[in-house]
Amino acid sequence: MTERFPSQGHEVPDNQAEGGEQSVDFLSVEEIIAIFDDVKSDETQVVELIRQLALEPIPDLNDQEEVARYNEKMRLVKDLALQHLGRANLLAELQEKIDEKIKSSSPNIDN
Repeated sequence: MTERFPSQGHEVPDNQAEGGEQSVDFLSVEEIIAIFDDVKSDETQVVELIRQLALEPIPDLNDQEEVARYNEKMRLVKDLALQHLGRANLLAELQEKIDEKIKSSSPNIDN
């Protein structure tokens, strides 16, 4: 059985390591880099979309229907931004952990 990383389409075999943790030892460095690049690309596209939506003009305040639609759209944009902020923070944490592991396993390499 396989599962996919969200929005990247990378298939990952459903195998369990000891202790019930997901094992990713089978991924090559190139595959891991491709996954991170895909995530960064997705984040960039979402940021651009949010930026464009945030620049839309405010509707005529006398048109309550348009104001309600605008407010709902901005609420959704805010929710989207918060979701992707969380993903971006998680990605940064993962990259930091990877960098720490690289440094601890290769003390002669300066990054």
